[in-house]
Amino acid sequence: MVKYIFFFILLFGALNVFAETATMAILGDAGLTGPDLNKLHESISQEKIKSLILPGDNLYHGRYTWTWDTWKETGFYFDITAIGNHNDGYAKEVKYFEVPGEYYSIVKNHARFLVLNSDNENKVDEQCHWLEEEIGKVQEKQVFLVYHHPTFDTGGGHSWRVKEKFQLCMREFFKKHKSQITALLLGHEHITSLVDFDGIPAIIAGSGREIKPSKAVFYDEDGFKIRTKFLAPETQYWAALEIPEGGDDAWVDFIQVSDNAHTCRVHLKPGSMELGSNCPKPELPTTH
Repeated sequence: MVKYIFFFILLFGALNVFAETATMAILGDAGLTGPDLNKLHESISQEKIKSLILPGDNLYHGRYTWTWDTWKETGFYFDITAIGNHNDGYAKEVKYFEVPGEYYSIVKNHARFLVLNSDNENKVDEQCHWLEEEIGKVQEKQVFLVYHHPTFDTGGGHSWRVKEKFQLCMREFFKKHKSQITALLLGHEHITSLVDFDGIPAIIAGSGREIKPSKAVFYDEDGFKIRTKFLAPETQYWAALEIPEGGDDAWVDFIQVSDNAHTCRVHLKPGSMELGSNCPKPELPTTH
């Protein structure tokens, strides 16, 4: 009997060891051809990642084919795409990236992704109602929300009030469902950072192509404590999201394009985040 128990322990351990881990590259605000996008392409290729998450601003001008066909031809696939304020029309973006709609729910590696269009002010109520319904149906242990505009100011120069109605809806959603959310995957700010939205990790991945000045934030607003946990240097960066199959753990690595240095690794679980020892502490201002 002891021999059989030992066998099953070994078998269970082996299954865990060989459980699949999905790794996805997060790159927002990247929709413009040129040398910087080429460098980003090369950096992600070096990590042997083919699955992409695009949190918006997927086309600044031109055509989607000009910007993204090269990625398709080199084996990349667009698993998750959110619409930003730079696009060639919602319908064209939905068609090119072959997503279910402007907003949708999808499961990847046993994690649930709820994808929203924060740019469409005419569908805020519709999306908020849908989001409440979807979160009530979720069976997965991990839930990621993907949209473009951050719900709080995160130090990149943009104001959350540009999409005020959408963001007020999101704040109410966070108050009710914070414990269910593993992380937010956002863009819009041309920075790369991890910001704590009062217990919800917000991954800002907007400096893969273009970089703008940034600062860490440390303030309270509307009952939320907003704190920068990691702020990348002002150079090209992207983030790699690792999701082991079936568990409630995830990891995010912040990666510098120039040399593929992994400068910060963060452990994520619903309701918590733990920064690795390699993560430099940001210099926080005393006021917002």
